[in-house]
Amino acid sequence: MLLSLSAFGQGFGKTAAFIGAATAKTSTAAVPFTVEVVTTGVNETFVIVVNTATNLSVSWGNTTSTNVNSSASSISLTNTYAAAGTYNITIAGATKGMVFGNNAATQGRLKRVLTPMVGIAGITTLASMFTSCTGLYWMPSDMISTLTNVTSLDQTWVSCSAATNFPAVNTLTNVNTLYGTWYNCSAATNFPAVSNLTLVNTLYYTWRDCSKMVNPPAVNTLTNVNTLYYTWYNCYATTNFPAVSNLTLVNSLYSTWSSCSKMISPPEVNTLTNVRTLESTWESCSAATNFPAVSNLTLVNTLNATWYRCSAATNFPAVSNLTLVNTLNYTWYGCNNMVDPPFVNTLTNVNTLYSAWYGCSKMTNCPTITASTLITNANYAYQNCTALIGASSGLYNVGNFPNIINFTSCYNGCTLLSDYASIPTAWK
Repeated sequence: MLLSLSAFGQGFGKTAAFIGAATAKTSTAAVPFTVEVVTTGVNETFVIVVNTATNLSVSWGNTTSTNVNSSASSISLTNTYAAAGTYNITIAGATKGMVFGNNAATQGRLKRVLTPMVGIAGITTLASMFTSCTGLYWMPSDMISTLTNVTSLDQTWVSCSAATNFPAVNTLTNVNTLYGTWYNCSAATNFPAVSNLTLVNTLYYTWRDCSKMVNPPAVNTLTNVNTLYYTWYNCYATTNFPAVSNLTLVNSLYSTWSSCSKMISPPEVNTLTNVRTLESTWESCSAATNFPAVSNLTLVNTLNATWYRCSAATNFPAVSNLTLVNTLNYTWYGCNNMVDPPFVNTLTNVNTLYSAWYGCSKMTNCPTITASTLITNANYAYQNCTALIGASSGLYNVGNFPNIINFTSCYNGCTLLSDYASIPTAWK
């Protein structure tokens, strides 16, 4: 899934001002901000996009330089390297922001950031600065620590998949977004602290697909955060995740810890009473043996795939208070160690049970479901629940459930049910 770029990032493909052929180098003065670029063939280019520029000088490392003065919000600077080699680009002057990963053909050529950004004045955004710089593997820890006017780390290091370290950000207390900041940074095991960034209002995609992350940063001081949408999705090397109980403005836990397959005990969430969705929240958390209570989250309207394939747990949280829930699609699918399913008889707004308890092979009691005119889909609801005994939930009774029109394999494999012989063949 691709992220939409920030306001600065959106302009990258629509260059408002283009600085053409690099001019002859006029100065040999050292410039503090230096990056390393590696080319592997002849006539390869490298592109830097800047957001406004005042006396900005770029020395490309091959005896050419570019000087820029422009108020345009997206200025593309391009240099061509005649021969393969390693080049140190130095940058000085003033700009609101710059991006090295805008050009798909060149983004893998940036390898290292060699110095802090102390030689650049006016920086207010680091949005998309290194997006998709897949060759970038090293940055100094203090690279941006003095840039206290920065307000955005929106997608700053998205898909920096070779980087094993990232610079400190905790001094950037004016930052208000960590949207996708380290998304798909799959080589790093540790990430910078963010606990001082108390203006941040979103952790949307922040560490998604950081698949080697071991120790996630603490976030419980970020009380302005309103979403944990995909925040730690697919962080499958992490066993312990930070507390989120203070983030009471959060309204979405969509896929927050989905596919975190080594997590044992998920953080408590029952204080997050503004949450509207638990869709896929703990999907495929296959090592978790217990899950936090959700009984106070009474605004939740979907449990779609909430505990899908959470195969290690024997018990699951009560959901009887979540009376706005309208779907139980895949909710406990593949939870094959669950013995006693949560009570669902109060969830009278539910309209679909598609694969709700599919493959729950140790479940012995068929959940009771109140007669309903809303339920229309019961496909695979209890398929392969082979330990079920006693009476079924009677979904096939058209007097109680007149509108169920989809029921393929609903009771397939449930041969121990006392009324199994009475269940119509089409439901088996």
